[in-house]
Amino acid sequence: WLECHAGAKEPFYPISTQSLADLPGIQPPTLPAKLETRPAPQLADIKSDFLEQLLRAAEIKHVELLAGTEEEHQEVVFQPRPEEPDNSGWGWVPGIYLDAVKEQEFMEKNVGEKRLEEKFKAKGKVTASDLEFLRKYREKRKSMALRALHTQAKSLTGSDKLHPPIIMKEEDKKDDKKGDKKDDKKDAKKEEPKEKLSKKHQELLEKRLAEEEKAAKEADKRQMENWDKQVDKLADLIDLDKLEKDLLDLLLGYNRIIYDSFVGFPAVATAFKTTEAQAKVVVKAIKSMRAAFKKIQLNKLPAAEQPKACRLVRYMFTMCQEAMNSYGSRDIDGKGIKAIQEALISVGFTSTAETAFQTWKAKQLAAAQPAEDAAKDDEKDKGSKGGKDDKKKPAGKDDKKKDDKGKKDDKKDKKDKKDKKDDKDDQGDDKDLEKELESHHVKKEVESLWSGVGDDEFGWQLRHLGPYMTRTVGTSKDELKRVNFKPDQWQKDLLDIVDDKRSALVVAPTASGKTFIGYYVMDQVLRADNEGVAVYVSPSKALVNQVSGEIYARFSSKTYPPQSNKELLGVFLQEFNSAGGFMEQGKWKNCQVLVTVPQILEMLLLSPTNQDWVARLRWIVFDEVHCIGGEDGLVWEHTMQMIPCPFIALSATVAEPEHFHGWLNEISESKGQSRVELVKHTERWNDLYKYVYTKGELKPMHPFCCLVEKSVRLQGMSGDLTLTPQEMDQLWVEVSRLIGRNSTWDSLEPRKYFSQGYGFLTKRDTRNYEVTLKAAFAELLKDGTVDSPRFSQLQLALQRPRDAEQGSFDPPSRSGPADTEEFSKMSKSQGYMQASNLFKLCKDLDKMQSLPALVFNFSRHEIAKMLERLTQELKDRQYEKYYGTEAARIATRKIMD
Repeated sequence: WLECHAGAKEPFYPISTQSLADLPGIQPPTLPAKLETRPAPQLADIKSDFLEQLLRAAEIKHVELLAGTEEEHQEVVFQPRPEEPDNSGWGWVPGIYLDAVKEQEFMEKNVGEKRLEEKFKAKGKVTASDLEFLRKYREKRKSMALRALHTQAKSLTGSDKLHPPIIMKEEDKKDDKKGDKKDDKKDAKKEEPKEKLSKKHQELLEKRLAEEEKAAKEADKRQMENWDKQVDKLADLIDLDKLEKDLLDLLLGYNRIIYDSFVGFPAVATAFKTTEAQAKVVVKAIKSMRAAFKKIQLNKLPAAEQPKACRLVRYMFTMCQEAMNSYGSRDIDGKGIKAIQEALISVGFTSTAETAFQTWKAKQLAAAQPAEDAAKDDEKDKGSKGGKDDKKKPAGKDDKKKDDKGKKDDKKDKKDKKDKKDDKDDQGDDKDLEKELESHHVKKEVESLWSGVGDDEFGWQLRHLGPYMTRTVGTSKDELKRVNFKPDQWQKDLLDIVDDKRSALVVAPTASGKTFIGYYVMDQVLRADNEGVAVYVSPSKALVNQVSGEIYARFSSKTYPPQSNKELLGVFLQEFNSAGGFMEQGKWKNCQVLVTVPQILEMLLLSPTNQDWVARLRWIVFDEVHCIGGEDGLVWEHTMQMIPCPFIALSATVAEPEHFHGWLNEISESKGQSRVELVKHTERWNDLYKYVYTKGELKPMHPFCCLVEKSVRLQGMSGDLTLTPQEMDQLWVEVSRLIGRNSTWDSLEPRKYFSQGYGFLTKRDTRNYEVTLKAAFAELLKDGTVDSPRFSQLQLALQRPRDAEQGSFDPPSRSGPADTEEFSKMSKSQGYMQASNLFKLCKDLDKMQSLPALVFNFSRHEIAKMLERLTQELKDRQYEKYYGTEAARIATRKIMD
């Protein structure tokens, strides 16, 4: 219609509606009246945290501030408007002070407290005895809370020994300690040698040390008489299970935390005071194990018993490895190294035995060198003293100077001849020592006791000894003695950063040793004074509870003056706040270490009434800082922008640490603070072994089974894709079978790759092997040796079951069962929600010695259901065991009676 009236040739827009006014029955609506200009808004000064921060950050014009009154937060701030008596309209009451921190501090009273309060209200008058009762009631609750915290801390084995006791000095002395702590420690170290002891005092000290050493040797000698019998019994055992149990109980102790870790030989180190005695016991145990193997005749055991034999051989290998690590430099003598060589050769580790001897020999020669140098220095000192005595003689007349000069030349010639003679004697001594050491080199044939290792002992180490390999990263103690363990270089860098009061972003894998720096920060704050505050920020309440117990276990040695209201540990969450384990509103402010969540810390930083507490902040530790990319990321971001002190940010999964580090640096520079350091570490303390639980069975999962061929060819392998030693060996074997002979790949066969100078493989050795192995595999993809069909075949081969306990007697099947399920075709099912499957999973994990374990689920509802059903399954099975049948009920009744 519009097109007809407007004409086809005229533009369609703008549309003219003038013609509509002439149509009958159409009345245009009247336009609303023009709005008047609104008046400028009026804001009441209600001391809102948000408004305070907003007004400081931005200049807001046309705002009229009205004077308000500070009232308690319990005042009514939202009530019916007085002009509307029917309560039809509600509004905010101006001038009321809103304190968000006090709102969060408020805790609802429990049933007992409510009853007690109602009782006193009904009574009306409160007497002195009532007040005394309330005081005792409060003290009892506080004592019970502290006892619960102490019990939790005590359950954290060894945490109380991770830090020296904190003993505070007088306040005036503490105030004088300023400046760089690192320099102070260095100065203290420099001042120590200045203290001179008298000759008599020195003799007394040496005499005391000699007496203590003699007493320790005598105690070890008495202890050795008891241990000799127990060690000798191992040689007579032919039951594999009993031999394993007695060996572990003897060397590791009954209450061992890790089932079969020989590191440090805990029970031996506890029983004997000197390392010389400890080395003798370990060497004797190795001899007894070899004798037991000879009696058992491992080669003749049936295939079903070979996994146990393999495990015992693994233990003996690990004993030899740890003996060399702990005592090889000075405590193992020639007979000891000979016993270790014979034990290794007897079970198939010929190259390892050779390397062990050469390492021991080099250490013995190196240890003998300082003694020889000291003897030379003593002789030189004697000679120089003689020369000085000659110089002290009075000079003769001028006509005798030439004769004196000639005598000096003669002395010089004699000295040169003597030095040459000494050098020859030293060379002769070195040759004699080397000849003596070489006499302990086992070159004759040793009887073979087990053939399970095969012809590739290094491949066997990769398959069976991954968890037992020595970690060689931290090898030297901290010179400043800031920690009581041997830190890695990156950990030393972290200690230096904290001592310099600089911030740091720490990116390191889980269980790699990064959390220690957070506790070191707390240690520094607690030792400095009683006023400074360190804050630990956790992303979850569960972690808050765990860290609270850890902090109390580590630092509960610190005490405060009787009149002081200070506390060591405080917790502030949305649900409760406490001090020293006792839930009391507002007492968190008296604590030196506060454990909280980002939301609470943001609120405290913004609160105008808590700026005195903010001024006491010394350090903040952000744990799991990668949560800044999650739902609550804005809170983390705001908090990190507002903190007024150095911080430590810890994470294991920051995707782009360099980008995040740049952002943190920008924030730090904008606040005029020091530069934020980036500390990256990629080495794990323990390897991650991957499994898939499907159809009621745990199946090992090789990481290469999860690779997408197209992505690997275009982008390469991810930098964080790591392999365990067992997975490295499996990859080499399967690729070799797939591609046949290949010079590059064949050179990576373990026995060829580790042929030169390798013995006991370390984690660093396997990491280097992993890098070379993955690079070679990438080349095979690039040159087409591994094409798409072969890539698929490789993934199928890697997911076939393998038996790591078997030796060469019954090799693992490579054909695989007919119903092998491809990991790539698996789909999520609800089987993990069934109680029977959960129970079987726990049993399998227990059989693998993998408990305790953590279970993660993205659904909080599902994880709660899983726990509920598993608990009920355990109750049902417990009832069935003791009351399920008539015989069980009778037996239970007898036990109860």
